[in-house]
Parts: sequence; structure tokens; C-alpha cells
Amino acid sequence: MFFILLLISSFISLTIQTDLILNQQLGQKKPSDKVDSDWLPTRNEGGEFRLKVGAREEFCFHEVFNLKETQNLKYDLKVRVLKGGRSKDIDVIVLSPNGKKIIDQRRKPKVTGSFEISEGEWRFCLDNKFSTVSAKIVYFSLRAAETESLQKQAKLQAPTVLTFGDAALEAINVNLHIVQSHQTESRLKMASHWYHVQNLNERVSNWSIGELFLMGASPLIQVTLLRRLFKSNYGKKSANKNPLA
Repeated sequence: MFFILLLISSFISLTIQTDLILNQQLGQKKPSDKVDSDWLPTRNEGGEFRLKVGAREEFCFHEVFNLKETQNLKYDLKVRVLKGGRSKDIDVIVLSPNGKKIIDQRRKPKVTGSFEISEGEWRFCLDNKFSTVSAKIVYFSLRAAETESLQKQAKLQAPTVLTFGDAALEAINVNLHIVQSHQTESRLKMASHWYHVQNLNERVSNWSIGELFLMGASPLIQVTLLRRLFKSNYGKKSANKNPLA
């Protein structure tokens, strides 16, 4: 009995410590209302966002590309399932304006791909219809494959020959985009671990509550059974006793 009590207290202590660690490290104040507790954007921010696709649901959105306004013709797609189900998989389908499937990946936890855009309306679908129970939390990113130069971003005519300062700024711009890509991968790993820790913490808490309930109910059950046992034995002896013997 003492061992069970010690085990339950250890579970409760572990749960409290895990909550404190989560609140200190990942439960800090959000930088804005556009970012959730996993520090991923919940709305479209620079071509990336996080969304929830329910069980037996399909989420599709459309993007119209105008080649006269778009400087980049090649785009990179990145989809990753952060939470949901054991295998954490989803169907990813990309349709061109003529209805051709450019990307068609089925039940994958992570999908990456590059494609060249054409004039018209593109369709991007995240399909979770094969899952009957588990909803999926998915990260989606669609960005230009090549880093746009500073002159194009400022809508200035690019010089024929770059000066030393312009070349240095362009190199810094490219390196900043590389750093941003590495930071995105780090945030995705952190978010995936965050959801895993949340799920583990929830299981430990439920297990601790169940053990605590059993620890409290066990003495009551034992006392009740013993009382019934002695009461039934005493009743049998009283009935069999002969007062005239």
C-alpha cells in the first residue's frame, strides 16, 4: 500500500513539474494574436500558416497567379503534419489551372515539392477524409524558390553592374532567407515536440487521476467486503444455534 501511495505521489509530482516547465519555456506571452501557443502563424503570414483539418474533411484554397505581376515562376511547397493520429499523415494535392495534378501525395506525414506556375487559378487541397476519428494540425508553406533581389522588391530597375555595396547587400539578403528557412525547420521541430509533450502530459495526468481514484476506492471496497463477510458468518451461526441444547 505504501508503495502504491509513493508511486501515485511521484506521478502527481511529475505532472506538476511538467506543467511548470511548459509554462516557463513554451507558455510565455504570445508576440501577437496571429501566433498560437506553438509559435506558428494561424493566418497567412508570408506564405505560411497552420490550420486544423478535421476528420473526414478536406480543406482546399485557391491562389490566382498573374505572370505580369509575379516575378518568380518557381515555387516551393512544404506541408507537415504536426499532430493527429499515430502516423500523422494527410493527402496533399496541387492542381494547375487546367486541372492537371502537379503534386499528388497520399497519406504522407511530410510533403515537399517544387513546381513552375502558370497563368490562372491554382488549387491546393489537404485531404483528411480517410481518417474517421483523428483531426490533423497541419503546417502549410508556399514560397518562391528563388530569393527576390532587393531591386525587384523595391520595384527599381536593376543596374547593369552591381557596386561592391549592392553586391554585399544582395548576399546578405540571400543569407537572411537561408537563415529564415533554418528557423522555420527549427520552429516546426519545436511545435512537433510541443504537441508530443502536451499529449504525454495529458496521458500522465489521466493515469495519475485514475490511480488516485483506485487508491481511494480500494479501502472502501475492502471494508465493505469484510463487513459483509463477518455479517453473513454471524447470521449463519445465530440461525444454527439451538437455545434448548
